[in-house]
Amino acid sequence: MTGDEPDAWKLSVARLTAPAPFSLFPGVHRTLVPWGGDIRLEIDGRTHDVRHGDAVRFSGQAQTHLVALDRPCHAVNLLASGSEPTLVTVAAGARFDDAAIALVTEASDVAARFDVIRLDPREPLPSIGVVVRFDGD
Repeated sequence: MTGDEPDAWKLSVARLTAPAPFSLFPGVHRTLVPWGGDIRLEIDGRTHDVRHGDAVRFSGQAQTHLVALDRPCHAVNLLASGSEPTLVTVAAGARFDDAAIALVTEASDVAARFDVIRLDPREPLPSIGVVVRFDGD
């Protein structure tokens, strides 16, 4: 993702196993949610302790390093250019009035772990998930 595309976004899951630098994405907004462990990031020289399920937002061009983690875990990453969608952790059974997608973080009878599903406003979320919402759409 280059940041040149208007209103583009990418959702990914990465395995975190050891301290390492992050890739740079100039012109892109970045949101990261650690899943399965707590992490410590250094973003442009400032330390951020980020707990499992909490979101941290930062510029894709920020110098970012994973400096510590309490155990191997996953990072749910949302990269966006143009408008900035929100990434939130929600419990099973949550409902949304507007269109959104969810990355399922715990398997259920309708979705496997890390499947991406489109949410139906008439139906509750089938399991715990990280939801991408597009405010104002």
